[in-house]
Amino acid sequence: VGFIYYRNFRFDDAIKYLERVPTEEDTLSQNTYYHLADCYLKTDQKSKARQAFSMASKTDFDLTIKEDALFNFAKITYETLYNPFNEAIEAFQLYIELFPNSSRIDEAYNYLVLAYTNTKNYRQALESLDKISNKDASIRRAYQRVAFYRGIELFQNLSFQEAVDKFTLSLQYPEYSDRLMALSLYWRGESYYRLEDFEKSANDYNQFLLSPGAFDLPEYQLAHYNLGYAHFKLKNYDDASVWFRKYTTLTNKDKTQFLGDAYNRIADSYFIQRRYWVALDYYENAINTNTIDVDYAMLQRGIAFGLVDRPQKKIEELLTFIDKFYTSSYADDALFEVAETYLAQNKIDEAVKFYSMIQQDFPGSSYFVQALVQLGIAAYNQNESDNAMHYYKRVVEEFPGSAEAKNALIGIRNIYVDKGSVDEYFAYASNLGSLGNVSMAEKDSLTYISAERQYMAGNCEKAIQNLNSYLDQFPKGSFVLNAHYYIADCYHRDNKLDLALQSYSQVIQRQKNPFTEQTLLASSSIYMQQQKYADAYEVYQLLENLADLKSSLLEARLGMMRTAKFLARHSEVVDAANKVLITDKLPAENEREAHFTKAKALLELNRTSEAFDEFAYVSNNLKSVEGAEAKYQMVKIYFDSGDLDKAENEVFNFAERNTPHQFWLAKSFMILAEIYAHRDDFFQAKATLQSVIDGYTKTNDGIIDEASKLLTDLVIKEKEKQQKNTNDTIQLEWAE
Repeated sequence: VGFIYYRNFRFDDAIKYLERVPTEEDTLSQNTYYHLADCYLKTDQKSKARQAFSMASKTDFDLTIKEDALFNFAKITYETLYNPFNEAIEAFQLYIELFPNSSRIDEAYNYLVLAYTNTKNYRQALESLDKISNKDASIRRAYQRVAFYRGIELFQNLSFQEAVDKFTLSLQYPEYSDRLMALSLYWRGESYYRLEDFEKSANDYNQFLLSPGAFDLPEYQLAHYNLGYAHFKLKNYDDASVWFRKYTTLTNKDKTQFLGDAYNRIADSYFIQRRYWVALDYYENAINTNTIDVDYAMLQRGIAFGLVDRPQKKIEELLTFIDKFYTSSYADDALFEVAETYLAQNKIDEAVKFYSMIQQDFPGSSYFVQALVQLGIAAYNQNESDNAMHYYKRVVEEFPGSAEAKNALIGIRNIYVDKGSVDEYFAYASNLGSLGNVSMAEKDSLTYISAERQYMAGNCEKAIQNLNSYLDQFPKGSFVLNAHYYIADCYHRDNKLDLALQSYSQVIQRQKNPFTEQTLLASSSIYMQQQKYADAYEVYQLLENLADLKSSLLEARLGMMRTAKFLARHSEVVDAANKVLITDKLPAENEREAHFTKAKALLELNRTSEAFDEFAYVSNNLKSVEGAEAKYQMVKIYFDSGDLDKAENEVFNFAERNTPHQFWLAKSFMILAEIYAHRDDFFQAKATLQSVIDGYTKTNDGIIDEASKLLTDLVIKEKEKQQKNTNDTIQLEWAE
């Protein structure tokens, strides 16, 4: 019946019947698919025509039909840009292999080159191109493009060494596109920078700037900024300042974060070289740009005024800082600098005011113990002996291993001597271990130095032995803190993680000290390695509160987010992700991770609408694995909510934009098949699943098995549906 309608040009009617022909592998089936494809073309249904040609090309009963169907499948796939699994490339390659003497062989070769040139599935395309031993000019042109975009995909997925390799491959054929050659140099430089190979990074940025066509690219300005950073990392401060200055002249003074940061790095370069007057000007430029790290620039400018012997200007600048940025991570630095400057001017009351602010508001500051000592000295000089004793004893008892403790003990001794209570001093000092015993202090120092030298020489086994011996002899020694940290570090290097944690804990239990930040980072790393996520979370929380370095603050927040995810504490994941997202200078990959992790946690909390928005944000970059999964999650959310049209549109959008992460694209196609099945369009549903089975290249990740099972289930469901329709028709006819 279908063929009768077909011969009479009634294609819509023909489709209704031909779609119902049983799909056994025989001549009739091949013929049916072939004519069905033509009907779809005649009724402007290219997508269905493509799938029908695909089915017709899979059997060998009629080679003439097979050849024409395969060519048309490849051609329509290319023309519709419906190419998620590189079907066009694979189909044209198969056509050329099976029908080398075809009259359309030249046309097939031309399409193959175009398919390579326009592909978005760069991984598979590159694998395919590598198999071509003799590459003509058109293939080499395609190779330059494909290798470059594969490099970009790898870069965005943080595979920087692999990205370098692919950009290098693209640079083998520089003659075809100046733009791609220049961009390959730029992004290879970016990859080297991420690998901390700053020499090679700087070299590639330089070559990029000299490349034809580079000037017109948006990366041209930023390359100057990046070159500045590469030289800054190499401590070539003269070169760094030159490149950062060039960047600032190219920006037309647009007040961006990059401009503000560049001014700060120029100033830092001059500051490090002790050219403080020049540094002052550039810190002022950073402040006036008012985009990023304004607090840092103002602090540094204040310090620089002090170094050019302008103490009053230093105080004015830092007081302005304190007024504007009291919650800044640099606030304690500013307070301490102001206090020290007032002290140098013998303005004791003013100095005490700012030391007291550190003591009251910044107990975790690295300046805390120094502030206590200075408050003790100030109180002593003002004849407030009891107050001075209070501060001194806090230092001695809370920071026994510090250099400040020794100075504080001298102050305590002086107070007791002034009072004529020497016996009380000796009684107090006797409880302090070696710190209170001059002869013991020398032995303490020599014993420690001997052990420390073994550590510094890298002899961990001997260092651990000697440092433990030191701790046994001097449990209240002056270097207890150092000893515990060095022992922990040695155990960590030897992968004796539990022993390392025991010693690290001794450092963590004490007041904040020079080893606190490093210890918290190391301890959290061990807990993560041991998959003790609850312990790691607690350490990351502590690190967030105590971190001085911004890199440590970011590490703490990321750690809290990741450990909360492992512990399925979804509300805490959301909170931690929000903290990550407000962190200064957040790298793009961490921003993406935070949005994605937050989205999945929101999904678990049944806050689906919020989760969808986060997934939508992440899905803007389908080159990343998070972006690909986010797109799939959007499809699934629409599908689960019953909005099949929107789910279908998302799948098509996914396919058009493509992704190197085919797993999530294939999962989306399986949902698309279910959408078709919900609409009783079993032909489209089966063809969609078949395209996954045929085009998906990995065989061990469960996708092909899942698609095959779903296809089997759909065939059974279709037969049940057809049987039910037949029975309903018979009953209706009988009733009539």
